[in-house]
Amino acid sequence: MLTFFQRQAYASGAFTKSTLWNFTDLLLLYYFADIQGLGAAAAGLILMVSLLVSGVLDISLSLLLDRYNLHYQKVIASGAPLTVLSFAILFYPLPAGADYLFTFYLVVTILFRIGYALVDIPHNAMMGSLTRDSHERTRLSSSRIFYNSCAILLFAAFAGDTLAMLESQDNGMRTILLITASVFMLVNIYLCILPVWREGNLTAVKHPPPLSKAFRALLRNKAFMVLALYSLLPCIFIPVFYKSGVYFASMLFHDEKLTTWLIMSLAAGKLVALPWFNHLSQRMEKHHAMILALAGLAVTFLSFLLLIPATMTGACVYFVVCGFFSGGLLVLVWSALPDTIEYGARDQGIPNQALTFGAFHLVMRISDGLSFAVIAGALEYAAQSANADIESVLFVEIISLVASAGCLLGAVVLWFYPLTRAVHNALATEKDK
Repeated sequence: MLTFFQRQAYASGAFTKSTLWNFTDLLLLYYFADIQGLGAAAAGLILMVSLLVSGVLDISLSLLLDRYNLHYQKVIASGAPLTVLSFAILFYPLPAGADYLFTFYLVVTILFRIGYALVDIPHNAMMGSLTRDSHERTRLSSSRIFYNSCAILLFAAFAGDTLAMLESQDNGMRTILLITASVFMLVNIYLCILPVWREGNLTAVKHPPPLSKAFRALLRNKAFMVLALYSLLPCIFIPVFYKSGVYFASMLFHDEKLTTWLIMSLAAGKLVALPWFNHLSQRMEKHHAMILALAGLAVTFLSFLLLIPATMTGACVYFVVCGFFSGGLLVLVWSALPDTIEYGARDQGIPNQALTFGAFHLVMRISDGLSFAVIAGALEYAAQSANADIESVLFVEIISLVASAGCLLGAVVLWFYPLTRAVHNALATEKDK
């Protein structure tokens, strides 16, 4: 059993990971295209290529981790400097419009994706190696979501100031802030692994199976496949609601800057959810708690459809409630994922410890990209209306209905999740003998 300090130390790594992801996911396109003068097409190409590389890296690294029984903490320690250094170089002040910028940013962005994978995949895989206790994994997951939400709150609070700094010519201040932030993030990454450096119970594999056999074992792991199917299909539709926050702010309240308040409300709701769902997971099966959270989300989305908020305060209330149930889902899904490792090891004889997380990452990337395509389709359909007010209402209706349908689909998928608390406890006990 991990101590409170070890649990918080490990989970705190989610703060830096979330900060890095938010900056590159939400600001990099605008920074490349508009501030550095690359244009939308070139900037989009850089991000698309780097994300494709990231998907290949996630799978490749997870296979290497399993095949050679690499020490997760050592991999994180080796990847941290590359991650932080490449991130700092991405935002280092360079002359806008220079001929070499496209090639330069393409190379540095790919280097960042490599470094991020070296930190992200083993850090997530540690959820399965630090403990086999299902409830302890829920506590770890809850702590991770806490630091993740704190990073989102901080990002949302200073997003406007960050953009203003990037657009300004005050290169000296930007350099100082980049160095300070880089040192902080590097220290945070090392502090998240040092207290648990000797922790972990990786299963030694003397004769690693062929890659094809490892993948087949993962595909035959029913518990994993249910979670993967949930992440692939329902998660295309459910997140479109809170990803549309900027359009809600623009269409309903005519001010895109108000999106910051919606993001902060969503993160605040996640923070409130953590102790509640942590407690709930002890009282009922995890997949039943997930279905309950999906029901809460569906009610929230349909309420937004029927009672479209007339004020920003009302919209923030909806996003707090949405954050509450979506935060609970995150806690439960990420704590259930490592439970599937023991389930697969029993049925297939192959633990697939890191591959479980690498494959899940890939599925998440696919659904994440498709969810933006759904939003784009909704915008195109709503734009056919000649009246702006009708267009905004139509967009809200489409997004709310699509997200609600995703909740229903998610509940159907999760109903077939085979791993109960009793079954997992028996598997963990067998493994410890």
